[in-house]
Amino acid sequence: MKFKDKVVLVTGASRGFGREISRQFAAAGAKVNVHYNSNALAAQEAVELLTGNDHIKIAANIADTDQATDMVNNVVSHMKRIDILVNNAGVCEDHPVAESTF
Repeated sequence: MKFKDKVVLVTGASRGFGREISRQFAAAGAKVNVHYNSNALAAQEAVELLTGNDHIKIAANIADTDQATDMVNNVVSHMKRIDILVNNAGVCEDHPVAESTF
């Protein structure tokens, strides 16, 4: 599938699945916005792995409505639109079964 010049916003894109999703979109010709919460270095590394041009990193705590709104507005301001949104961001909390009290 071709995504030439499509604008993609991938949340949680600084590492793991999000980084690979971003890489695949970029390889298919998309302009990728790499969202991260706090690890700017990992986000920059993710952007540098992308083929093509016009990719950016963008910080936001998307658990905060104002920051999530600002993130979307900043992407639209810079890229003029968002064609594809990949909601990949998540939180992993370790809850060992042996220590749970349910």
